Amino acid sequence: MKLDIKFPELDALVRRMGATAIKWSSNAAKLAAPDIRQILWQSLEVNIEEVETGPLGLLTYKGEQVILYILQPRRSEYTLLNEPENSPKFHVAECSTLDKMRGQGRFDRYVVTSNTSGTFNVEFEEDYPPRKGRVQADLHACKNCMKKLNYKNYNSLQQRARNELVANFDIAEFFEEYRSLFKSKPKYSDVTAPPIGYSEDWQDLSAELRRKTGWTCQSCHVDCSAPENRKLLHVHHKNGVRGDNSPSNLEVLCALCHAEQPMHKHMHVKPEVRSTITDLRRNSKPRSRMKPKHSSASRKAAPRAAHQSASVAEVRQELINLRTKIANNHPDVEPSKGILRKTMLATFLDQKITSHEDYKMKVSGVDRVKTSPTHTVYLEEIFAIVSKLKK
Repeated sequence: MKLDIKFPELDALVRRMGATAIKWSSNAAKLAAPDIRQILWQSLEVNIEEVETGPLGLLTYKGEQVILYILQPRRSEYTLLNEPENSPKFHVAECSTLDKMRGQGRFDRYVVTSNTSGTFNVEFEEDYPPRKGRVQADLHACKNCMKKLNYKNYNSLQQRARNELVANFDIAEFFEEYRSLFKSKPKYSDVTAPPIGYSEDWQDLSAELRRKTGWTCQSCHVDCSAPENRKLLHVHHKNGVRGDNSPSNLEVLCALCHAEQPMHKHMHVKPEVRSTITDLRRNSKPRSRMKPKHSSASRKAAPRAAHQSASVAEVRQELINLRTKIANNHPDVEPSKGILRKTMLATFLDQKITSHEDYKMKVSGVDRVKTSPTHTVYLEEIFAIVSKLKK
């Protein structure tokens, strides 16, 4: 960046002295900003407050996804090298452990890194005899981070499987899975960053988005179309940047679903609002669940069809047929973001997902975010098909 600098007082003094001005330029090399990625690969000591929360609660530093751990955990050399289960854990998300540490005002020395080797530089400390030093230790992933992200369906696993997941955690694989959420470094500069807070046209934009959804929550599908209930619907910014109004970053949610989003613990829902939404959910009848009118002949056959069970192969084929129908209805949606792409279809079958509660608990946060909101309107239809599986 070129700076236009003027010194009028100095120029006036030169003229009074009768001195002759000369041209001068610096031969010094241009200063280049250090590459933050190279710095983070070596690890960088920071205050925990400098680490920010990114998409889905992932830990970030200056726009980069990072791992956070304690440099001086006050453990013996033997423990750090041989007992990772008794050593401090490394963190990948804003979990309850970090929240507790911040609340207690801990002043431990933290280090952020993007090194994917799985080996961490840690300092040991021993009392008898007094001895200090640094070793390279293999640490385990934090279980609360796994729980926060429901990484690889962690919340549905048995205890033994959970222990194996954190012990064999592959950092490179983890970074690759979430890489799409960090496409730029960082996403905004000081020039391109959206204005702090909501944009000037936010009220109009929010109302238009809610109207397009039929005043219905895109998560729990509660109907808030009655004029007195429309204020119960919000528009959520998925990446937390309130000035980023790109369509992929916005989601229409009721107040209760909005409060359940990552990093929304601060959001207070008034008791009367909570009660109203709960009643609406109880009384709402999604279109896919409404009973169609039948002729007398078809009415007799309906009960049998409703309770008829099917094999996994039959249900899979029904889901594949539905996938084709959805693709034809929404050709603008990328197949990799489809609600029934291969990985999601397998999840629906393997986890027997038959409700919105199952969907939230058993489908990873990454898969839910990756799925096009346009396709989520077919969830009820998918649940109905999966429910046909033989018990």
